[in-house]
Amino acid sequence: MKFILPCLLASLITICILTGCQSVNSAMTPGVRVTTDDFDGSKVIRQDPVSSSASMTEEWHTLGFSWNAATPNKVYLTVGVYGTQNIFGLAFNTGGRTITADTASLTTEYGPWSTRRFAVDYNDFESLATAPMVKMKVSGANTYGVSSFGTSTNALVGKKFPAFLQQVRTAKGSQ
Repeated sequence: MKFILPCLLASLITICILTGCQSVNSAMTPGVRVTTDDFDGSKVIRQDPVSSSASMTEEWHTLGFSWNAATPNKVYLTVGVYGTQNIFGLAFNTGGRTITADTASLTTEYGPWSTRRFAVDYNDFESLATAPMVKMKVSGANTYGVSSFGTSTNALVGKKFPAFLQQVRTAKGSQ
């Protein structure tokens, strides 16, 4: 009995730490922001980039997204790769269906993370945000990397979709 109680206590503490770390990680990353565009006064809903990789064995990508009431049928995506790399393309595979994002910026922005903006139709974005498994392909000059996220994974970006979609649906309903 003396041995069982410490083992049980250690197991409980380990479980609390592991589940708590995931909650803290989500809480410590940027959340959805709602602002007003200074140019035309339209509502802008934005989620800054967070990790979009479900596993440490995948490419290390980030994904952020924004919606603007001035272009209600588009969602703009900011994809990032670690290091200085050109980003030329972005595509998603969900259940065998490929969604190719349109380029929305002229060039890649460089820094510790290289980022580029793309756009997809709102309905395609909603499909991505609610799918159990999505493979994201980020294409560079002579190579590409694949990461995954979805409702069946622990990728951080998956925890950010529900609040974003709720804000966009509310904004679209009030137009």
